Formats: sequence, C-alpha cells, structure tokens
Amino acid sequence: MRCFRFLLTLLALSLAAACQSTQVAPIDTAHQPLALAPDERKLWDEAQHVQRRIEAIGLVYTNVELEAYIHSVAVRLVADQLQNPGLELKVRVLREPYRNAFVLPNGTFYITTGMLACLDNEAELAFLLGHETTHYTHRHLLKEKRGASNRKVWVDIFGGTSVLVGLGPILGEISSTWATSAFFGYSQELETEADEHGLEEMVQTGYDPQASLTVFKYLGEEEELDSLVTKERDLTHPRMKERVDHCRELLVTRYGAAVVEPGRRINQDEYYAQIQQLLLDNAALDEAAGRPEFARRAVDKYVARWPDCAPGYFSRGEICRRSQDPNVRAQGQAAYREAVRLDPGYAEPHRELGLLYRSEGQLQEARDEFAAYAALSTQAIDTRTILRYVSELDAELAASPAP
Repeated sequence: MRCFRFLLTLLALSLAAACQSTQVAPIDTAHQPLALAPDERKLWDEAQHVQRRIEAIGLVYTNVELEAYIHSVAVRLVADQLQNPGLELKVRVLREPYRNAFVLPNGTFYITTGMLACLDNEAELAFLLGHETTHYTHRHLLKEKRGASNRKVWVDIFGGTSVLVGLGPILGEISSTWATSAFFGYSQELETEADEHGLEEMVQTGYDPQASLTVFKYLGEEEELDSLVTKERDLTHPRMKERVDHCRELLVTRYGAAVVEPGRRINQDEYYAQIQQLLLDNAALDEAAGRPEFARRAVDKYVARWPDCAPGYFSRGEICRRSQDPNVRAQGQAAYREAVRLDPGYAEPHRELGLLYRSEGQLQEARDEFAAYAALSTQAIDTRTILRYVSELDAELAASPAP
C-alpha cells in the first residue's frame, strides 16, 4: 500500500546498493534465531532511529489499550511467524489524519488515527495488518533495496504535504536523498504478494475476506483527496484498480467458499469499542488539516453509534460553526444544544453557544450561555475572559431600550 512506503524506501536508499541476491527467504521459514546480513542490519538500525525520533517529536497517539488490541489481531494473523526467536512485532498509532499504515524492517507497525477512524470493523483491520506484516515477514524492503540498482526507478512527486506532515524532520536526518522529494513504491510482484498473503491470513483466521475491498476504497478516497501529482510512474507498480481487480478475482476463485461461508468474523462491535474516542480526536485533526468532509464522516459515525453521548454532538457543533453557510451554522447550534440536553454538566457547549449567539446579536442568549459555562468551569483558563463577556453583555442589555 502507498501508506508511507516513501519512509521505508528512504531507509533503503540511504544505503549504498550492494550486489547481493534478491532471493531472500521469508522470516517465517527460519526456525533459528534470525541472522541479519550487514545491509539488513543497517536497515534495522535505521528503523530504530526512526522509532526514537517519532517518539521524541510527539507523533504517537497514546492509547495502550488500542495498541494492545491491534497487536492481538496481528498476532492471530502471523502466529506461526512470531515463533521465530528473532522476530518481534510492535504496534504504534500515529496522531495523523491521513489514511496510512506502514511497517519498518524491524517489525514495528505504524497506523495513523486517520486510517483507524475510517475502518469500520476488525476484518478490515485484519486485511491491512495482513498486508503490512507480509512486507515485514517476507523482507520486502530488503528485496527492494537489493534490486534497486538493477531496476529503472521512476519518480512520483506528491503535490500535497500530507505525506510529509510530522515526518519531514526525521527524513532529513536519515538521508539527503529526500531533498529531491523522490521515492518509489514496492514492485508489482511484492505488492501482489502482500495482498494475496493478507487475504490468505484473513481466511485462515476466520475473517470475512470481502472486507479487503472496502480497505481499498478507503485508500482510494485518500489518494483522490491527496491530489497526487504523478511526474513519472514506475510501470512495475500496480495501480489501485489493478489490485482491486486481482483481489476480486481471488474472492471469486480461490476464496469463493470462504465468501459464502456463514459465521465469518467481522467483529464490528469489538472494533468500535476501541476507537470511540479516537473518532472524535481524529475528526479534530481532519478539521485542522482542512479535511472537513472526513471530519464530518467520523463524527456522524460516532453519533450513529452512540446517539446518547454528548461529546459526539459537541464535535458536530464544532465542525458546523466554522461553516459560512447559515443553515450549517444553525445545525451547529442544534448540536450544541443537544450536547447540553444529554449532559447538563458539559461546560464547553455552553461556551460555544455563547460565542455563536453573541456573533448573531442574540445578547440575552449569549449572556446566559456564558454564565452557565463560567458556573461549570470555575477553574478553567478562560473563565475570567468569559466572566468579562458576561459583564459586557449585562451592560449592553441594560443600555438597550425595552422591547
């Protein structure tokens, strides 16, 4: 998957190309402690550096339970490979709204909050994990590195900034190669292998393999929004449509029986239980990144799933109030009021209602909402400011002629 492949490739490009065999045995075929060749050891060392820097610059979305859940799904998929004493799979979630996932050559798997927010069930997560862990267990990055000097590399230049957000400083530390903004993805052979193994692992562990197609849809939406500008494209790299078509063919042929088999796992409830707060957190990230449509989708998903939870309506109000459309702003007011109805002790909706009413000249309503916020948030950093608003509005109301 595109999913930050630039980072993996950059790690490889930072090393001198060596004339070594690209016929690398998958890790899962080895039963002795993993022995790394010098060039692969270098890749692992670079990966550890990337890990340390990601942690240092605060990109990690801290949720121990969520990481443990994702790790448990991954372990079910690659239990046999994890028996190798030299292999350890780690999971980290990145605070990024962009839909991405990638695995470093040492087995650290990263997935963004944006990717988790768009997924709808555990089966979809399983396909994503199966694909990325195949890149790891089959040592695809090492194969790419060793074959790079013998393959014509075409260059993709991304017009947007999404692929660089947060990771730019890290890339600059690893290699000056990134100064050209050039990178390439896995070959068609390796991407196809990862797709096929991802499906195989889903089927073997009891998931519904049809969920794989939805993952491609989510990634396609991200690419479309990303405004990917292709300067030249590696003809060996499969386009999304080709990969989808190949997976559809496998679902009809190789996995036809699994598709119609009753009882295949989706585990939607289990998945939603893990991403409840993340949906709203990532919606705020999408909104800040200028992706309001994705933000609205996440909030709508939250409200549909938890219609009696006030935070969902507050987040909906936050999105609507920034709109220039009066009708949408009115929806924001309704959302804030619903949040207050569901949780009378929820302070923030009162403040935002106060700001909206004040901007629209509804002085009494604004004054009442500000006063309610101040009463509920006596220790908040902005309480003094809100109390000043109350005083100002009291003065304006007192000076206004009686109706």
